Amino acid sequence: MKRLLLQSPPNDWKRAKSIPAGSLRSEDAGPFRRVFYRHPLAPQASALSGQRILFFSDLHIRPQTAACWPRKLRWQGTAAIRDFLLETVNTCRPDHIFFGGDAMAYLCCFDDCMELFRELRCPGLKLGVWGNWDLMNRWLPLRYLQARFEEEAGLRLLSNEAVCAGPMRVFGLEEIRRASPEYRPPEEPFPFECVLSHNPDNIPLFMTPDQFSGISLILCGHTHGGQIRIPLFGAVLTSSVFWKRFEYGLYENRRTHTRMLVSSGLGVTFIRKRIFCPPEAVIIDLVTDSR
Repeated sequence: MKRLLLQSPPNDWKRAKSIPAGSLRSEDAGPFRRVFYRHPLAPQASALSGQRILFFSDLHIRPQTAACWPRKLRWQGTAAIRDFLLETVNTCRPDHIFFGGDAMAYLCCFDDCMELFRELRCPGLKLGVWGNWDLMNRWLPLRYLQARFEEEAGLRLLSNEAVCAGPMRVFGLEEIRRASPEYRPPEEPFPFECVLSHNPDNIPLFMTPDQFSGISLILCGHTHGGQIRIPLFGAVLTSSVFWKRFEYGLYENRRTHTRMLVSSGLGVTFIRKRIFCPPEAVIIDLVTDSR
């Protein structure tokens, strides 16, 4: 990746430690984990109180069977991820579904991705962004893939564009490694603005403190939380230019109090193991009172 100039200081982002008790909790679901986060709304966004968002990222769906002489290796992760997400939707009943990118490891898994997202239903917005793996070795036009996702699975993938629904505005940034992220603020501030960015590196590299002041929540993936974590140290590898700065968890900007949540995602990359870093989906409850 070429050298880029910072638009905002990474050190402005600190772990959110002063949130009220019970605002962030988790529960185990077999090998998976559900993280529950109560996000406080500004008074002008009170119309959204009680709405629920399901956020997940980094599926990395792979072929269920891969030829490998002299035998065949089977990857069973796709079925387990699908079952977990369907159970989460049926149990938690989100109003909106947001996806943080990296749906597939290879383009040959496109139909499997389509089938999964087709099964995930919600009454509200169903939005996502592309990840760096989605855009690698792509031999079909991106517009074609976007159109099929939207028409057949109901998932709209945002590329430096926004979708508005009442007092909510959701802006999706392009992926830093394969495209050109550019945040475009609204002409008039929205009561609640959420930014979807596959890679948390986008935030200090392409967004300014003035822009953060109009944003309530930023949702990211990409780092996998390190995928392999060491107790008392955390992630060893994060695939981030800022190393451990944005490895995993809930962050808050000390100037604007904008919050950013970095999820560990659901899939795996080259290393097919997770240690002290379970795959997760995040349930975000929008509340006027954070207690």
